[in-house]
Amino acid sequence: MRTLADQLDHDELVEIIMDQLMGISWEYDDDMHKCYRIARLSAVFVELFGKGLEKMSKARDWMLFLPFLSNYLVRLMNVIDTILIEKSIFSSSSPDRKIYSEWDNTVILLANNYLDSILFIFSKTVAQDVSKFPFDSVNIGLENGDTKRRYLGYYLLNLFYEKVILNFDLQLSKIYFEKFHSSYNFTKPAESILYNYNNPVYKPMFDIVHRCAKLAFSSGMYFDKLFQLQKSLEKDKSRSLSEDDEVMENDRQMINARLYPLGYDGVAAFLSLALYDKIMYSDACHLSAIGLFPKDLNDYTLAREYSGILLNLLTRSSERVSQVDKSVFVLLYLSDHIQKHITFDKLEKYIPGPCGGEAKFQVSKIIEILSSAASTCPDGSIRFMLYKLIEQFINFGDDETRVFFIHQLLEQCPFPSMNTATIGLLKDQIGKAFEDKGFSIFKSPYIVQNFFPAIYKFKTEWKSDIDSYWEDYNYIMQALNLYFYILRRDSKMNITTTWSSNSIDWMKGSYLDPLSDLLESLERNTKNEIEILQIKTMNHILDKIKERLR
Repeated sequence: MRTLADQLDHDELVEIIMDQLMGISWEYDDDMHKCYRIARLSAVFVELFGKGLEKMSKARDWMLFLPFLSNYLVRLMNVIDTILIEKSIFSSSSPDRKIYSEWDNTVILLANNYLDSILFIFSKTVAQDVSKFPFDSVNIGLENGDTKRRYLGYYLLNLFYEKVILNFDLQLSKIYFEKFHSSYNFTKPAESILYNYNNPVYKPMFDIVHRCAKLAFSSGMYFDKLFQLQKSLEKDKSRSLSEDDEVMENDRQMINARLYPLGYDGVAAFLSLALYDKIMYSDACHLSAIGLFPKDLNDYTLAREYSGILLNLLTRSSERVSQVDKSVFVLLYLSDHIQKHITFDKLEKYIPGPCGGEAKFQVSKIIEILSSAASTCPDGSIRFMLYKLIEQFINFGDDETRVFFIHQLLEQCPFPSMNTATIGLLKDQIGKAFEDKGFSIFKSPYIVQNFFPAIYKFKTEWKSDIDSYWEDYNYIMQALNLYFYILRRDSKMNITTTWSSNSIDWMKGSYLDPLSDLLESLERNTKNEIEILQIKTMNHILDKIKERLR
């Protein structure tokens, strides 16, 4: 077929391959061998289509056929995305897959085939210097052909970041946390080689990441420039055209941001890889840093402008772990490098998005997004890092702000695991307050007056529905431990009024005594050894509290 292609002129070759590409069906019936055969056929046709384009010398011809190729590549990218998420060993969304398979061969083949096409666009169809590209353009469709073709390359590369790089299991947050927070270690020695660049199983994935990064660098594509272009294009007034006028304008312009829209998820993925390149790439992959991170971008600007699109990646925490990983990585870096003081009035300020369908959102919503991700992400180590982010974010605030956040997590967060964890956060704040000689809400009567009623609520359904008690077991244990901690910590000064007779009578009558009666009944009526042990553990802390109150 390649020999025949060499004998045809470019018009004949391109038209023949167009028919072949349009005829490819990606119905593989969950058969990985059939899927790989289709992928090989597709790759050959895309390569031959590229040979036809290479024979062309006029920009007009490229403008006629590049949109067709791009549309096919978009279709191809949706195929790669599905296989990567559902079948491939390269994505953490498929944790049960341990063996390299034909699915992975398909991802590698199609991804490299896709990148070959982007390389062709940048190396053969673009002549103008990248420094002249109008990143402040409001309508790509009105720019010259050279600019349009470069934009098309940027669009396709951004899409690759969104669909492939974003879903590769690179474990950036774990690498960062272990490198810069060495007291924690998530990776067992036997597993660490799994993510080594030289591991033959995973090396093809890292090779693609490296190739994609080099392609972005050589084409002059930086995430801040892409973000600037995306924001600028949103000002395009022509988006308000009628449907008929849009069709006519699309036909006339052939390449514009309406037909090929940039995606913020791709920018966020690109950002994470650029930061990885800046601070960890040489150590992890034993290669020199590429230089993807803009030299004039400081950490404060990075946080102010890009936090929204990074937090947006957390909104799919239950199903796209690799996306969450990249967001957490950058957020951890920012929390380590920005000394931010949040006052209560700043909670109403807006952060640019988009995030969760909103163009902008208030600072106060950050804690909601983080807590939701920490409660729903299936990866335990990422949940832990999200918890540390929540802790750090709370610590950015003054007393009033921290009180607000803890109330929000205790009373408004719908996830029981986060409600339980928040009691630990409150305990930490109380401990810090007692270490400090100055005034703090966290060592004042506010604790008893406002946090106690929110935490110590004996549920009557625990008596009739035993399962509800066991569901709340961890929360109750945390609550009892908090109360015992405050009793010990404030035993001399009684700053919180925990030791006042009214407070003690209220705790006994509304919580401690009913709980003791419930535990006695449960222990009497269960024969389950694990349940008996858990009941005894709770009784032990109750006995310590009663002993302290005598």
